[in-house]
Amino acid sequence: MRLTSGLLYGLIKEQLEGVDGSSNPDFSNWKINAHHVTLNMGSWKGTQQLGTWFDIEVDGLYFDDKVAAVRVTNLSNQSGDQLSRSDDAKMHITIAVSPIGTAKDSNSLPWNKSPNQRINMTLKGQLQDPKGKDGAYKTDGGYSGVVLDQDDHGKLLKELALQGFNFPENLAQKWADGSPTFNARESFKVPLTRIRSMIREELSGERRN
Repeated sequence: MRLTSGLLYGLIKEQLEGVDGSSNPDFSNWKINAHHVTLNMGSWKGTQQLGTWFDIEVDGLYFDDKVAAVRVTNLSNQSGDQLSRSDDAKMHITIAVSPIGTAKDSNSLPWNKSPNQRINMTLKGQLQDPKGKDGAYKTDGGYSGVVLDQDDHGKLLKELALQGFNFPENLAQKWADGSPTFNARESFKVPLTRIRSMIREELSGERRN
């Protein structure tokens, strides 16, 4: 049987219904980011050219009651250039912010300790800043940093879902429709009953074939 994105989401969702929230935070009412690695505020202060693609190596998820983020251990490109933050803060990607937290709370996570959950992945992202260059490579805020490729944005969130983290229903439509990418900031609502119905129809078609 072919495991499509829609079916995968259904299987994940069924598992999540029985997950004990005491071990993993329930992100269903958190604001989902998983968007970029901040390097400095304001215009880009480094020498690397805007628009350059970098590999983003992450090794673990950290969270508390305010925020969740993955630790970035290395930012490098094919030329061997490496990026780092302009301050002493640990490089990270903020995944989600709770109703009582802010994205800045990621800086206060215990980065020198072992992560709550091991997440070993290599993602891709593009160097951008607030002003951009010729109208391109422009961030959506006042920071300079590496913005995740849209496919890898989805890949990271799906990996966390597979490890038992519950995400808002507004991510369901993109998964259920089998789209390889999605924007976590879009506001879609797909009833779980509809997703189950789509899965039953798909399974029925697979059996007939």
